[in-house]
Amino acid sequence: MKGLTNAQKSIVEIPVGGTTGQVLKKASETDYDTEWGTVTIPNSLPQTASAIKNGSLPTSGWQLSSSGEPTFFGMLTFGNNVDVDNGILMPPDTYNNKNALRYWQGSCIYNTVGSHTSSILQCASTIDRDRIILSTNDGGTIHHYITILNDGHVLACAENTNGHTVECKINCTWRYPQAYTINDADITANSDILMELTDEGDVKAYSQAVGSVTVIRDEVPTTAIPYTYKVKQTSAAGQFTLINHYTPTIPTTVTEAVSIAVADWTADSTIAPFTAKAVKTLTTTLGTDSIVSPSIDAVLQATNGIVIGALSGQEVTFYAISVPTDAVSASVIVEG
Repeated sequence: MKGLTNAQKSIVEIPVGGTTGQVLKKASETDYDTEWGTVTIPNSLPQTASAIKNGSLPTSGWQLSSSGEPTFFGMLTFGNNVDVDNGILMPPDTYNNKNALRYWQGSCIYNTVGSHTSSILQCASTIDRDRIILSTNDGGTIHHYITILNDGHVLACAENTNGHTVECKINCTWRYPQAYTINDADITANSDILMELTDEGDVKAYSQAVGSVTVIRDEVPTTAIPYTYKVKQTSAAGQFTLINHYTPTIPTTVTEAVSIAVADWTADSTIAPFTAKAVKTLTTTLGTDSIVSPSIDAVLQATNGIVIGALSGQEVTFYAISVPTDAVSASVIVEG
């Protein structure tokens, strides 16, 4: 109050009372209305994080997450003992390689009467025809067959019926993310968790609960994935953050000249319509992820039907419908 006149002091009067540590604060919006009060310091200031914890995501113990959706859910028309092509209803994929029931868990055909469903009981692949066949047995004479071609076409057939249209669900469970839960008693609803790892398969944070966090990955890892994390308690709702330090390798491209002499061709009719093959060895080693494409004279390629058919180590196999009468000069582009 130093420097104020007596008149000012009478207007700006400090209220009596108060205790040690209290401050003067506004009691209302009225001018000069003040009172003693205690300042509340929020307890949500950053807390000390736990020591670094570590572990490894294993190659077993993963479960299908609930975040997946059926690949197809809708009406299919079934022919009577004949396939009806319902069109392209699925994304292109190598369905013929998914010949185990676990890949189709939850797939079913809904009966038109009541709520009973016929679950997929069998699946069989015909690799040479690039398709998978899912089938049901409706308790006797009626059997339903759903054929999925690798290009996404869906065919449907039913035995011993007049043909009908029913609702179906096709579940491609290999497209559901795999989930793994890490248990830790230090994790509460108010914990902030920061996890770090390096994984080419792109592990992601999925959920947090009292006593645990869950991560997801497109596929179960084939080797253990080491990780570290810290737990920090706050007064607000916690969050789970995962940092993946994986940096993809930039593929390199190498072009190598190849000359295929007439004598390099040998008779081989294993793969129709080709009648001959030539195996050439490159100086470039082919990796499992290598992408190889040929650059061959367009007239020769069209006339003799020359294609690249197989890769092994440093060897590239060319196939031809007919053996060229002259040497073939080609460039092989290897990426990866």
